[in-house]
Amino acid sequence: MNSIAEAFVRQRSVPDWNIDTIQNQSALLLGVGGIGCTIALALCRLGIKKLHLLDMDVVDATNLNRQVLYSASDVGRKKVEAARAGLAAHNLQTTLVAHDVDAIAKWDHVVELAKESTVVFNGIDHGGYFDYAVTSLCIRLRCHYVTASSYGHTAIAENFPVPKRVGTGPCWACNNSPTNQEILDKLAPQKIISYSNLNFVPKDTHMPGSQSYGSSVLVASLAAHQAVTAWANSLFEFDTIPHWVTFNLRTFEMFSYKVEQNSHCRLCCVTSEEKEDLKRSSTALNARTLSIYFGRHGKVSLREVGGSVREYASGCLKEEPSEELCKAAHSRLSPLAELGTEYENVYVPATPSTDLVESGFNEVKGGLGGMLSKPLLKAAEGSFKAIPSGVRSAILINDSKGICYRLKGCGCYTDSGEFRVPFPSQPIESKTSGIEIKGCCFKHTAERELFMTEKVGRLLAPHGLKAGNDPLGAFAYSLGDDEPFPKIPKYCCVYKTIGEKRLASDLLAGLERLLPSLIPNLELDQILSLFPERRLQGKSVQATWRACCTSDNLSPIDMCCHPLDESAPDTRARGSDALELCNDLKKVLPLVEELKLKYGSCLALLYWRLGREAGFFKRLLEDNSISWGYFIDHNPFEPHCNSHPNNFVLVPEALEGEGGQLLAPVDFDLAFSKSTFFSPYTGNPDADLFDSWIASEHAEMERALGGEQANSGVQMNETELLPPPHAALKWGLRDTLLAGYRSAYAKLPDCHPIPDCLQTPVRRLVDLVLLLGNEH
Repeated sequence: MNSIAEAFVRQRSVPDWNIDTIQNQSALLLGVGGIGCTIALALCRLGIKKLHLLDMDVVDATNLNRQVLYSASDVGRKKVEAARAGLAAHNLQTTLVAHDVDAIAKWDHVVELAKESTVVFNGIDHGGYFDYAVTSLCIRLRCHYVTASSYGHTAIAENFPVPKRVGTGPCWACNNSPTNQEILDKLAPQKIISYSNLNFVPKDTHMPGSQSYGSSVLVASLAAHQAVTAWANSLFEFDTIPHWVTFNLRTFEMFSYKVEQNSHCRLCCVTSEEKEDLKRSSTALNARTLSIYFGRHGKVSLREVGGSVREYASGCLKEEPSEELCKAAHSRLSPLAELGTEYENVYVPATPSTDLVESGFNEVKGGLGGMLSKPLLKAAEGSFKAIPSGVRSAILINDSKGICYRLKGCGCYTDSGEFRVPFPSQPIESKTSGIEIKGCCFKHTAERELFMTEKVGRLLAPHGLKAGNDPLGAFAYSLGDDEPFPKIPKYCCVYKTIGEKRLASDLLAGLERLLPSLIPNLELDQILSLFPERRLQGKSVQATWRACCTSDNLSPIDMCCHPLDESAPDTRARGSDALELCNDLKKVLPLVEELKLKYGSCLALLYWRLGREAGFFKRLLEDNSISWGYFIDHNPFEPHCNSHPNNFVLVPEALEGEGGQLLAPVDFDLAFSKSTFFSPYTGNPDADLFDSWIASEHAEMERALGGEQANSGVQMNETELLPPPHAALKWGLRDTLLAGYRSAYAKLPDCHPIPDCLQTPVRRLVDLVLLLGNEH
């Protein structure tokens, strides 16, 4: 055999199997006994990606007849250690991790492993209440649940895949549920991940197990293979796969059936409120959606470093106006000379708001679990591959779950892709020559971003909308000799995130680049006729930001009133995903003329909708006296301004809010509330200055939406590369974007809602533009 890859040649030939799907799975195996040993052996031979082995027992001589990974020399040895050693000769490519853990006493450990896994195989003999708990956990995490048992001549396997829709079951408890209602209430999906232990779960005293009825390698191995086979086939949604299989080796009788969902099941038949909670808990995305909304995986490496991990929970940080806290924050306007002579020219960000008060923002043992158990930092080589996000951040994807984590402040890298020293110092412009540490968050900015992100999320929730990030915690780095300016603690915020592609640099720039393909037959005079004379400069159009957002103060035109004949761009050389999306567009874009006259074009409606969402959010912040982050600290000539379109990420359809949300706001490390604001000039509260800066923040957002590059420094202006008709059309669409923003900001009714018949083409248009943008 030339390579390990050839080991799977015969497996690839199995009809109706996709070996890549199987080998992308991660499994948690609870119990490495008679059934667990054979399950582990089968999974390794199938070549799954990762296998967690969990058991607390030691090998006993009575185990040897059926627990196939152990030999006589293993008696008295920890089972997980012996199992890992026994698998060594059989493992082809699976990453094996052994956990000598009591699943009852260390339930939180089980929870974290389940979060990393696509399937849980339960082989622990503790009884019905424990089986119920594991089922509840799988429902909570939307994880495949499989269990098996054997005794005497009987082998049983039970297989319950994740239902396509939350709450549609069935589950193991539909025909196996224990009866103590008080215990069952404690084991509900909404509570199951909150326990550190399950010591309140009783062990069954009369289990029909191997001690009472005997067992052999025959039934144990058969039950294991039934379980693994049912799971593997369920990955491909075969309609004939049963939930329950039992085989009697004495009579060779097999009995199998599908479990009907029990309308009284307390686990899978949930209330409407519980369904919504479960939906919110699941942010899994498929591979194509991840590619479209996050980009190419693996461009950045992350390595584990020293330090600690703090977990964020609601209420662990608080806003509290205080003279002492105000002085601490105001002092950052000056260099940190009090730390020593080497810090005399060193600055850190100085947000004009009192510091937050800690109330439980503590270090947690074991970190945040799974991939987030230790601090991570960008490196030339590392244990994890990630997607770069800006210069100092990265997106880490849990492939097995389709969940994405944003690490904000995990180190810098150069534009060429070469990695610098962690957290390098770079010059900054200020009245006093100095340096500012780049690549990380600081204690005060990390705490501020976690707190303000949660606060913004709470403001959006009543409207059925979401923020782009969900705060989980922070890494506090400790790098030893590699750490510059060690007296300044360096942090990285950790979030669960729903998108990375940005409104300005990805969607708007992509749309404008594709205008000639989307509307190929466009006449210049047709577009110029829509603009007033004052906007025309010969055969070109004055930019939106210059005409509508500065002293000219002209009204933007509304392209939604002028239907355009879009077509799908040619994507034959772009790959199967782009071709499929292009074909979807071709099916839905050729709308009847009457419909187009009534609703306008998809393209103009999309620009209007994007503007409306940005305007709604900006007004929501102002109504709640929150600045996104506009202020002056060390450079009086260039204010900080977080209010720009690249601080909106595009929301995948699978995760959109109730209103069909396209944009979700991010980046709140410099945000602050009016109640804790102080003037950087005086150090005292100043409501008038706050209001003035809020007005400037609004103006900067308008200018950026209107197409000015200076605001964020990341927007792409390719007007000069477009044919003249499409260069003019670009400014008409930017006008529409600005008009939509102003409409929502002024709290006016939506005069151009996207009708149901156009929701799909608009969504496919966004997907296609982002996907094609990934190819550049």
